[in-house]
Amino acid sequence: MTEEKTIGIGVSEAPAKKQSQFLAVLKRLSRRPTAVVGGALFLVIVFCAIFGDLIAPYNYNQINMREVYETPSLRHLFGTDQLGRDIFSRMLVGAKYTLSIGIGSQIIALTGGLIVGSCAGFFGQTVDNIIMRILDVIQSIPGMIMNIVLAAVLGLGLTPCILAMGIGGISGTSRMVRGNILKIRKSEFVDAATSINCSTPRIIAKHVLPNILSPIIISVTGGIGGGIMGASGLSYLGLGVQPPHPEWGAMLSGGKDVIQTYPHVCLMPGLVIAVTMLSINLMGDGLRDALDPKLKK
Repeated sequence: MTEEKTIGIGVSEAPAKKQSQFLAVLKRLSRRPTAVVGGALFLVIVFCAIFGDLIAPYNYNQINMREVYETPSLRHLFGTDQLGRDIFSRMLVGAKYTLSIGIGSQIIALTGGLIVGSCAGFFGQTVDNIIMRILDVIQSIPGMIMNIVLAAVLGLGLTPCILAMGIGGISGTSRMVRGNILKIRKSEFVDAATSINCSTPRIIAKHVLPNILSPIIISVTGGIGGGIMGASGLSYLGLGVQPPHPEWGAMLSGGKDVIQTYPHVCLMPGLVIAVTMLSINLMGDGLRDALDPKLKK
């Protein structure tokens, strides 16, 4: 009977502890107004990305040559482009493409970076030297050129663009992970886990990676913005999302020739990209502070 009670208590305490930690993080996060504002803005953008096709007032690809280059008004909130298409509708629909590139590329870069960086930082010596020399060669190539080469090899479209941006970001993420692991590899809690014969993957997953969560969050949030800007560059060169699908970077590049006469064609996509990057950075900074054990209040 006593044994059953003990087991029951142990099972019930674990979820309660996890729940209390989650609530504590949310409480610390709510104390940071900038993080709340950033998170709210990002949720609005995500909502637009999911339901953009349903809430768009016009067909994003509907051509109307009678309304070419109309300035922003109640009829067309963001104006129209060179084909008379409603820019606001195209921005709503294009949100899913832009966010897919930014988030998808970071998932690939983070996954690859965690694996490569963890191996280099934890094992060290020969493994570290081999991995770092390979990364030196890769990072000697300018990032934009690397993205262009990968996009040209993988092909045109949304998925190749995500893969190109993600693979190109693995080397930078790997260096960040490696550097932070080197700082804590000789810590007492790592030695304690090793002394009780914990497996290497378990030590890395349970003891090392959770202690470098803050720099990972900063890297991911900054990387999403970088992925959006990189996708804009690829779209400018015709290697990103292909017409007629709207993408914020392609829309921004499409208005460069008329920026002096019809600035709204460039201004509106540029403002939305800036607001998106600002919201991601504010949210990332707030999460970093809320999760950092040194900043707990």
